[in-house]
Parts: sequence; structure tokens; C-alpha cells
Amino acid sequence: MPTNAQQHNPILRVAQSDQDYRQPEGGGGGGAKEIVEVTQALRDNLHGKLLTARSTLSAGLQQWPNLPGVAKLVLREQALAKSHRPLHLLSRAEIPMIGAAGLGQLLLSVTTRTLTLLDEQITTANTKAARANISTIDDVLPYGIHDRLGGESGWGIRDLSEWLQAGRTLKAELFRHGADEIDSALEQQFAAWAAELGASLTRLDYLTPQKLYSVTTTHHDLLEKLLQFPGLRTLAPMPIYVAEDIGSQAVEIGNADPNTAPAPDSQTNYPLVGIIDTGIDPKHPMLSAWVAARESYIMPPETDFVHGTFVGGLLAAARSLNFGDAAFPDLRAKILDVCALEITGALETDLHARILEVVRRHLDVKVWNLSLGGRVPGPTDRFSDFAQMLDALSDETGCLFVIAAGNYVTKPFRTIPPQPHIGDDDRISIPAESVRGLSVGSLAHLDVAHSAVKRGQPSPFSRRGPGPVSIPKPEVVHLGGNCSLIGDPTYTALRSLLPNGKLGEDIGTSFAAPLVALLAAHTWNSVESAGGIAYPELVKALLIHSAVLRSPERGGDALHYYGFGQPGDEAEALYCDPHTFTLMFEADVRDGMEFEKFPYPIPACLRTDDGRFRGEILITMCYSPPLNGQHGVEYCRANVDLSFGSYDLWPDGKRHQRGVVPLEPGDKNQLYEAKQIEHGFKWSPTKVYRARFPKGIAAKDWRLKLDVLRRAGEGVPDQPQRVVALVTLRGLDSDQPVYADGVRAINTVGWSVRAMSQAIQVST
Repeated sequence: MPTNAQQHNPILRVAQSDQDYRQPEGGGGGGAKEIVEVTQALRDNLHGKLLTARSTLSAGLQQWPNLPGVAKLVLREQALAKSHRPLHLLSRAEIPMIGAAGLGQLLLSVTTRTLTLLDEQITTANTKAARANISTIDDVLPYGIHDRLGGESGWGIRDLSEWLQAGRTLKAELFRHGADEIDSALEQQFAAWAAELGASLTRLDYLTPQKLYSVTTTHHDLLEKLLQFPGLRTLAPMPIYVAEDIGSQAVEIGNADPNTAPAPDSQTNYPLVGIIDTGIDPKHPMLSAWVAARESYIMPPETDFVHGTFVGGLLAAARSLNFGDAAFPDLRAKILDVCALEITGALETDLHARILEVVRRHLDVKVWNLSLGGRVPGPTDRFSDFAQMLDALSDETGCLFVIAAGNYVTKPFRTIPPQPHIGDDDRISIPAESVRGLSVGSLAHLDVAHSAVKRGQPSPFSRRGPGPVSIPKPEVVHLGGNCSLIGDPTYTALRSLLPNGKLGEDIGTSFAAPLVALLAAHTWNSVESAGGIAYPELVKALLIHSAVLRSPERGGDALHYYGFGQPGDEAEALYCDPHTFTLMFEADVRDGMEFEKFPYPIPACLRTDDGRFRGEILITMCYSPPLNGQHGVEYCRANVDLSFGSYDLWPDGKRHQRGVVPLEPGDKNQLYEAKQIEHGFKWSPTKVYRARFPKGIAAKDWRLKLDVLRRAGEGVPDQPQRVVALVTLRGLDSDQPVYADGVRAINTVGWSVRAMSQAIQVST
């Protein structure tokens, strides 16, 4: 519930209008320019690399003459931006791009003839456009067995053979070349080649454009031959997913007091959260009243209900079970209990089928908790099939998946700062990199002498970000416990319910995730109860923004561990303190246009006597770009830029935008695409901006501006890009009447606004 100070200060939702769009100011870079000088030595070098690639691909092209091969065109670091793609050169060589591998690695559909055409262009073309294109190319490589096995971080043929010998299956992905005739022939010939080698294929439906198959065979010695097929993109073990715990069962500490988890109040409208886990004890004396419905895909002994019951207990009574600790949400939710995860782990194909079926069957559930994942870090150069499936299912059903970041379980457990030997071994696990999902890391809520970290620090087991292409993951954190360097959680664990009415203790990101799912479900309900329309991007933005407001500024590596912070309850997500003023924008950003709100209302108390702005600005932006897994690291197909700052008249008589949140990079190298991705979250669908001006900053008129950029080759969709942006202006002194002054400023500019809650009516 909001405090007395907050209850009259709801976040205000600003309506958009046709007047919010304008043509961007003209400009232009003067045409294509050479990244490096195109000398004869550069042409000769690329010619040699192209001959090597063609020679390596020739065997496959000869064995399957009606199928193209795949080459990797590697761009220079300075040429990673969309504007530098060598599209002119590729068009003249009749070579289509069919995706991307790593950052700056374009996948090309090639034949012997088109590789020869490309070689001719590189060695002889001398127009300005051609020279500029040639200057962007660093290397041309054949796509081969090493790539199909996942590159440097992938698997070896012996690994796959041992996996098969254990009675398990493999997963294969085929390339898509964008031509129906070629793609159909590729599928048919892969099936024929697999049958010839004694392998059995089953087509998989993951809701994504990729062509995926499960592969089983007893002819392990023929794997290398299967990997020679030119249309094969990847071959890897079929993943297995487990409940995210630290490796041992929860510790039973006695009988649970029924008063800590009382039955639901019949007069209260509780939100509903779906738990896809090992299941809740169906005869539990306290939790059964909170279970609205059950779906069971497995039964004992494949499950013992321990992990699922512990997760469910936190949704029903997190604070009361943990000594009334105010750091835990004082909220409760009804539960849709989905028993879908064996205690030994579920095969990806089985788990996917169960999730697809149950989420489609229960469209009334808008928030789903997934306290599960893989045991190893996820990939850095692509998004997993599991994450992509969740993204597609979220789009189809309009639901939000709250996902545990995963647990790092190698001893000694991690300290803060981390031990150097850990490297990237503690990065998030699949499917926590889901773009549409909300990923959750863990904080220690207690510490003792033997603890690896202090209270408030990232838990020693909590996997950290970033996700692929440096997208910020996990976005938020919550309480998941602490332990010693050897994993002892004594006196620092969370408490929750176990089967048969017992009380237990355990640690893990598994138990931070349901606390955030609880907050998400209540926020969703509160928005709809106030007459609004809730949807995943909106709820994500509200929760992340509440975390930002409650957290200090964190940069560099700290963001990878803490995310944007620990969100508050739905009151903190929907209301303002008196010294803050938050406006929410749901902008439909149109291609080729700028979305603007101008003049932006600034509370009078944040203006100094000489007109400077003195205060803090915090902005959270969330949106759901088009997605396509064929493009690897370029999975997110649109990027939205936000600028907030002064829009004053300059000596030339024109208004110019000077964005001040965040500050522009001072290092020229950070203008390169790789640095914008790493440090500026370019192509990330979640962005946070903040700036603090204790001495004030000169700006008379303020403007909020948004614009959208599509990937190279990406068409303009029928609908504009919906963006949720929350902009908070906060006083540096807690007694400043920022909210009240903000409402008066809104009335002055005449914007149409509506309160996010029904607590007050705003006059405009």
C-alpha cells in the first residue's frame, strides 16, 4: 500500500497526440567514406582470403551442387554500424546476407560463381561506393565444422559422441537462405544425408523461424560426416534444464506454524502467478488453499515436490515466513501449480512442449515464474532456442516470464569483488537471456562471520550479466540468501514451506525470482484495477524504474551483478514520493519521424533563481523490438534512442537538442558500434538513463525525443514501435514539493494526463 505521503501522488500517464511527431532535422554525412585506405596491398590480402574460403567450401559445393554454402564476412570494428554494411558490393556479387554470427560477422549465402563475382569486385571495383565497401571488410572465412560445433566455446565431436552413447539426443539447426526452393531442397537433402548415415530426425516446433531437429543415432563414428553438410548451422547436445538450487535439497527445520501462512481472505482480490517447477505438494495443509489450479505432467518418484513447494511458499507468505523482515514483500498471490520439471532435470523438447501447452491453456495467467535453467553459462554470441521460444510465447499470449538468473555452484563460491579465476564462468544461464522476460539475480539478506559476502551484496551463487550482445541481464535482483565459500548457508538462508507442512531453509536465485514475480503480478493487477491496460513492457518498465529509484548509480561491472537494483512493491512502482515527479509515456515511435514532448514541464522548485535546473533525472525505457533468431547477435531488429535535455534557441535562430541524460561519450572510440553496444546498450530493449546536477545546469526549455532505427535489411513493419518511458525528476532535498509543482507545470503546458491509480483526479 502507498504511504500517506504517496497516496495522493500517483505516476501520471501522458497521452500522445498527432502533434508529438515531427520530421528530423536534415543532415547527412556526405556519402560513403573509406574506413581505411583501399590500397593494392589491402585488395591482394582480401583476394587471398577469399581464395582460401572458396577452396575450403568447394568440397561441399561439389557434393551438393544445388545447395549454396555459407561464408562469414568479418567487418572491421569501425564498420559495425548499419551504415557501413558492404551492401553495394554484395549486391553486385549477387550474394544475400542470411544472418549474423558474432558481432560484425555477416553470414553470406554463396556459390562458386558468386564468390568469383565477389573476388572480381574486391580486386577491380573502383567506384567511391565500392571502395568504401571494400574498406569495411576485415576477413572472409568459410563456415565449417568448427562453427557448427559452436566455435571456441562449443563442443567437440568426442563430446557429442559421448552424449549419444549415454542414450541422449542432439539438436540440429539448419540455415535458412530466404528462398523457398533452396530451403526446401536443403531440408530434403539433410534428411536424406542423415538417413544415409543412420541418423533419425524429428522436426521441432519452437515458435521461431529456425529449422530445428532432434537427432538420434547409434553410428557415433559418422558424426563428422553429418557435420560436413553445408546447410547445417549448429549441432549440439539437446539441453537439460533443472530446478535452480545449489545442489542440495532444502534443509528441514521443523513444523511450519500455520499462522505464518494463513488461508486467503475471501474478500481480497489476489493476483494469479503461474509456477512451472517440480510441483507443490498436492496435500499441503497450508499451501493447498493458495493453489487455484494444478497441471501435472510428471508424478513421484520423478518429483518430490520440494523445490516447487518452497517456491510456492514464498508467493503465499514470504515476509511472515522470514521473521517479518520488511525486506521481503508483504504481499500474497494465488498460484497455478504446474508440475513440469523432474528433479533430475527435463529434456528441452519435453519442457518446451509442456510450457507451450500450459501457457496457451491458461491465458488468464499473466505472470509466470521460471526458477529453472541450465548448469552452465549461456552463449555470448546468440540467444538460446529456449529464450527465443519464451519470447515468441510471450508475444503470442501477452504474458511476462520472470526468470531466475541461474546459480554458480563451483566451490569456492564467489566473493565480492570476485576471484580472478572465475572469469565468465558465473555468467547467466539459459533461458535468463530472454529479451521479453524479466531476469532476476539474488542478493544476500543476512550475513555471519563465515559468509562469502556481506548483507546487501550479490549472493555468492547468483549468476551475473551481461546477456548476449551486452544486453543488461539480470535486470533486477531480490533476496535469495547467502553462504560460505564452501556453500554453507547456516543462519543466512531463506525460509519457506516444504511438503507435509514442514518448514525449511534454502538458498538460490530460484527463490529471488518468485519475489519479483509476486511484485509483477500485483503491479499488473493494480494497473488494471485503476482502469489501465497492463502488458509485459509496461510492467517491466514500472518494476525496473522502481529499482532504479531505490538504488545508487552503478556503472561498469557492478551493473552486471545488481542489475538496476531491487524493485519495491506495487506502491513504489505506481506512486511518487512528494519530492519526485514521474511521468509515463507510451509512445508509438514511427519510422522516419521523431516522437517529441515539448515543452517538457519542469517543477518550479527545481529551478534556481537564475533559471538553472538543479535536481536529479532518472529515465527507464522498455520496448519489444521485432526479433529474429536467424540473425544471431542481431536478434533484436530495432533500436530506440532516447534524448532528454535542453531544446533552446541557438544563435542561428534554430532550436537544437542537447541531450544531458546520459552524457555523450567523451572518448571518440566509444562512437564505434562495439562500444555503443557494450557501454550504451545499443540494440538493448531496456535502457536506463540518469544524471544528477547538484550545481545546476543551464537549460530554459526541455524536450523528450525518441526515434527508431532498424537493422540493415529489416523492413518497416505495419505498426510503429511501442515504447514505454518513465521520466522522474527528483529533488536533491526531500522536503522539496516536486510532485505538487510538477502537477502545476503539467496544467500550464496543457498535456492530457491520467493517474496510474484512482487515488486522485488531475486537472488539465
